[in-house]
Amino acid sequence: MDQDRIDDWMETASGVMFHFMDPKPEQIVLEDVALALSRTCRYGGHTKRFYSVAEHTILMADWVLDQPWGDYKKALTALHHDDAEAYIGDLPRPCKQNIPQFKAIETGIDKVLAERFSLEYPFEPWLKTADTAILIDERAQVMNKSGNTWVIDKHPPLGVKTWWLLGRWSWWVRNEWLSRHHEWTAQVDGTQQPTL
Repeated sequence: MDQDRIDDWMETASGVMFHFMDPKPEQIVLEDVALALSRTCRYGGHTKRFYSVAEHTILMADWVLDQPWGDYKKALTALHHDDAEAYIGDLPRPCKQNIPQFKAIETGIDKVLAERFSLEYPFEPWLKTADTAILIDERAQVMNKSGNTWVIDKHPPLGVKTWWLLGRWSWWVRNEWLSRHHEWTAQVDGTQQPTL
């Protein structure tokens, strides 16, 4: 057996073969995404406490719904905007920007995820702005006080509050993420009955 040979796909928690270079919508399983995002720590794990990608996307999605222009479709887009990280991990932004091959793989996965979940793609500019603004909130709440300066230090914060204790429980965050996905998808599809 050739020990240097590797597969060109990964096996997900549900047993699906996910092909990085040629992903297909049918390879995307919602529960795989929720599980992986809830277990993936932001900032390469260099945080004061475990802070998952799932918590990050939930906070952004909830923020979207609080905006006058927000709706369930935009909230779903915010909830799913980092789904590719369920398959390729959360590479810190400064590193990602300098590896064009990685960015190309991420973009290919983003397109397939958008198709799978009927999301707005390419992502609108408001999403990038919000994703940058939340860095200020996250830095203050989940990062150690280093004294280092970041390029985005003068950017206004998004104004969200992380879940200090609940965010540590990946199963709880996973359930919250899935609950929002199902509820908001039903709202967008018009299949949810109004509450009386």
